[in-house]
Amino acid sequence: MIETHWLSIFFPEETVEALISRWEAFCLQWEKRAVTGTGMFPEEGLQETFTLDKPESILPDDTMVYLALAGDYDMDRWQESVQDFPVETKGAFENSVEVINSGMKAIPIYRDGEISPPLINKGAYMDELLASMLQIVEGITDIDPERDLFDHLGNQTIISLQRFSVEDLVEDPVGPAIDGSFIVEHKHDREEAVEDTLRNFSTWLRREFDVDTDVANVGAENPARLLDLSTSRVQTTYQPGYVIDGGYVILGTTEDALEDVVAVLNGEDTALSASEGHRRAIELLPVNAATVLWIDLNAVVDEFEPDEYQMTRDQYRLVRRATAALALAEY
Repeated sequence: MIETHWLSIFFPEETVEALISRWEAFCLQWEKRAVTGTGMFPEEGLQETFTLDKPESILPDDTMVYLALAGDYDMDRWQESVQDFPVETKGAFENSVEVINSGMKAIPIYRDGEISPPLINKGAYMDELLASMLQIVEGITDIDPERDLFDHLGNQTIISLQRFSVEDLVEDPVGPAIDGSFIVEHKHDREEAVEDTLRNFSTWLRREFDVDTDVANVGAENPARLLDLSTSRVQTTYQPGYVIDGGYVILGTTEDALEDVVAVLNGEDTALSASEGHRRAIELLPVNAATVLWIDLNAVVDEFEPDEYQMTRDQYRLVRRATAALALAEY
């Protein structure tokens, strides 16, 4: 039996029960020193499916967690897929339309009333909200997200974080930068179009927030562009930026993050695919996965001291040996 009462904090209980009751099957089994689970339920939303193309082959070997998604950025299909979902539901999202519209009116370009924000009506559905969000982005940046960016992107997106020290982060949240990346495939021969859009966005950031951009060589064929946050109010070691290389648009939290991904793409550094721990977990997943979440649990456990949790060294070693990795897939 599956307990779902805690989910009612966020969603109406009848909604949760309806979702769970639609599952056709679910099973757990022990396979190759791992607990595996498989569930089946009716598919809704986007009808066309895509398959991931080994995202681990372009990630650094010190990646601690990543989420890989296969899909496209066709906004017409996205709007069609969410047109039956209301913006407001009972419970936590009961007054969503009012909150969203208030937020729109507070945006600087709409605040003086000279330009009307693309408000949504009571009883609106998610496709209307998505259309409004696209209009707002264009109104603020003068960049049409659909025409200038999404139309040029491919079918694979990866979000990843490399290993970092939890202790250092707790002691100084804005101090030690975490190397992370957002990687999205671009369509063939669209590199120049994507570069133009990202350069225009950098220009907008410079103009609106007085943030300078630096050009850096991170090992790619094209130069990387990094935001210089040294003059910002919050002193930080983060230096977010982007580079386009090997058919991918790579956004990183630091220059090191960009260098690490580019080095793997160029075959100059070891990819996560070479990790035995990753391989053992991923080989249990279906080869036609459309979504994969992978977490290096050993790396997570390594960040905690057993004394803090009143654990003996033997208990700590048992926990570490029993938890190698977590891998989830949707297909």
